[in-house]
Amino acid sequence: MGYPLRWIKAGRLYETTSRSMHSRLLLRPSEELNNMLRGIIARGVRKPSEWPGASALKALLKGVPVVGHWFNRTEAYRAKRRGGKVGPWDHAEEESFELAPLPCWAELSAEERQEKAQALVQDIERETRERFAKEGKSPLGARRIMNQHPHSEPRNTKRSPAPLVHAASPEEWITYKRTWLYYVDCYREAANRLKKGDFTVIFPEGSIPPRLPSFRTHGQPRPAPA
Repeated sequence: MGYPLRWIKAGRLYETTSRSMHSRLLLRPSEELNNMLRGIIARGVRKPSEWPGASALKALLKGVPVVGHWFNRTEAYRAKRRGGKVGPWDHAEEESFELAPLPCWAELSAEERQEKAQALVQDIERETRERFAKEGKSPLGARRIMNQHPHSEPRNTKRSPAPLVHAASPEEWITYKRTWLYYVDCYREAANRLKKGDFTVIFPEGSIPPRLPSFRTHGQPRPAPA
């Protein structure tokens, strides 16, 4: 739970505190997932296919894997320590993954899911045309998006604390909060038992037990290495 490490590193690397760098848990019932998907596909362009950045559109429409690059900064650091020159793509490794179907589409065939994704894209394009025609405006467009500095932030950002969770209803928010508090209580109880010497204690699934302090008897010499 919380912010993934990759976003924390990105925030430090680009010296930004923008909320767009953070990923928060979303609790959505099946009927709300379409709206969430619409928000992911719809961007500041006339057509989702014109978006110049990372996108899962091809995976949704054609069922192909999403392909990207992971930069092995550990190897780049080691290469620099050895005195070598490191180019921007020297330690880039291609990664790919397949999108899991949305829960509300899980029972559909691959062809049916692609048809629904295509209908969603067509609906987004229609709504985009109608909205900008009504407002007398035009979308930002791929060229202007690419001309923006990648580290720029909005002029005005909210400074209020981030919510515990985004939920589709107050009932789901309360359910999540109760579950989270119970999770925290179980972890604290397990941590206290471990601190008292109970090494058989079981921590909640997905949690990381705290480190035990290292110690040796006062006055005893350090054992010689074997």
